[in-house]
Amino acid sequence: MIYLDHSATSPPNEEVLQSYVAVSTRYFANPSSLHKLGVEANALFQQATEQMKQLLKMNQGEVVYTSGGTEANNLAILGYAKKHAHLGKHIVTTNMEHPSVLEACRELEREGFRVTYLPVNKEGQVEMDVLKGALTDETILVSIMHVNNEMGAVQDLRSLKKVIQKNSPAVFHVDAVQSFGKMVVPFGVDGADMMSISAHKINGIRGSGALFLRYRIPLHPMIVGGGQQRNKRSGTIPLAEAVALAKAMRLAICTTERAEYRQWKNRILEHVETLSQIQVVGPKDGAAHITALAIRGIRGEVAVNFLQQRDIIVSTSSACSSLDGSISHVAEALGISKEWAAGIIRISFGTTTNGSDIDRLLHALTALNEQVK
Repeated sequence: MIYLDHSATSPPNEEVLQSYVAVSTRYFANPSSLHKLGVEANALFQQATEQMKQLLKMNQGEVVYTSGGTEANNLAILGYAKKHAHLGKHIVTTNMEHPSVLEACRELEREGFRVTYLPVNKEGQVEMDVLKGALTDETILVSIMHVNNEMGAVQDLRSLKKVIQKNSPAVFHVDAVQSFGKMVVPFGVDGADMMSISAHKINGIRGSGALFLRYRIPLHPMIVGGGQQRNKRSGTIPLAEAVALAKAMRLAICTTERAEYRQWKNRILEHVETLSQIQVVGPKDGAAHITALAIRGIRGEVAVNFLQQRDIIVSTSSACSSLDGSISHVAEALGISKEWAAGIIRISFGTTTNGSDIDRLLHALTALNEQVK
């Protein structure tokens, strides 16, 4: 079986699994407990946190452990907006964000906040003058994803940060779920002030993730109770998940920007140029690990099925929204015509992908093209 759906989830790394099992077995005590076992567990928790901060070159700041990218995005957006509403009630995002960002923003609108949804150009990027025009003294938060999960569009975070700093008092949140471990993510003074990641996108444990804060940013908690994690997220500290996440991050950073990804993507792009019923959608020079294709005249689910019968696993444009059969909001944001928008599939590489997988994929795409002629 050839697995090319790493942007939906990635298989856990064996070293990460070993870390998770070892910590769960040996350091099972609650890190908040005052007895010896609790103190040992807390020491390991602090060690894992420091490892993550070192990986991101965080001299200060915090790591808030979450259940994944969705919770991290919710905590960043809802938590920051609710805590800082007295400073302003204007939020800026884009019209092609992940649903966990868009729905959080819609929730804020219901609570009286004003949200500006920026359009993107044909490459899926925010134009700097458009962002500048949207910012005001009332803007408290800008949330823009680094790499789009459906089409692979990449935002210039450094340029965005400069515009935000010059034209508003806003804090910059970045959903880096699809970019961390695949490419360098600017974080800190010249990049994100808050950054969300998800473990299972980088060969980690599903159900864990983190929100990184470059300095101690006050947040209104979304989960309340015992006041753990500096009262930003209550609940028993997920020690094994934290240690496993630190391991997954370290391994992911070691393989960041694999040259093969760009080579494989270019092979797909060149091959599709020879096919009459399949075309590339989204930016051709976007993220190397994500390629979106559209097949004329059929729905994406049919193409996914066709490839699956040949032992090749891909997804429709987004695994998060593929079940309802609707046309993707990202396809609409990029202005993809209805003739092609219903038949979009996403191919995404990961650590288990190899060159022979791409050979078989290209043969299968040729067969699919002939099938739909």
